[in-house]
Amino acid sequence: MDNQADAPGVDGMVVPPGGGRAFRFGPNRLTVKVGPEAKGQFGVIESVIPPSGGPALHRHQRYDEAFYVLEGPIEYRVGERWVTATAGTFVFAPAGSAHGFRNGGASDARHLVIAAPVEALDMIEAASSVAPDQIVQTFARYDTELVDAGTASAATELSGTCPCAR
Repeated sequence: MDNQADAPGVDGMVVPPGGGRAFRFGPNRLTVKVGPEAKGQFGVIESVIPPSGGPALHRHQRYDEAFYVLEGPIEYRVGERWVTATAGTFVFAPAGSAHGFRNGGASDARHLVIAAPVEALDMIEAASSVAPDQIVQTFARYDTELVDAGTASAATELSGTCPCAR
């Protein structure tokens, strides 16, 4: 991370507001708050999702993901169920479950993404730096798949380069 307060210490770490490693995944703005360099069992990303933003339906075989809504509403799909979540809502997607989310509102939404194990964050950063036609292969390296990988728009939708309907 680019902030000295982000370096893990013997007694833990503190990441101040605005701290962390920032990057984009399509239109979504992500900031790693706790990443692999902290040598923990989980990682945390703060994600700002613009209207119509969010990833396509996908499945991680080895990673659990949890979401805590800071500003919403955000629509989540876990398995076959869609739920609309507002600030203070917690959503859990265990490894192997199909999931996705989208901002159906008119303004930016924010949530925390908590991933375990922490290596899941490597996957997100790796996928953010490749062309849409390379996302499926990048995800495969991390035992993650697009649920709708047979459609031409799935990888583009995942990268957030189009506001595709889900």
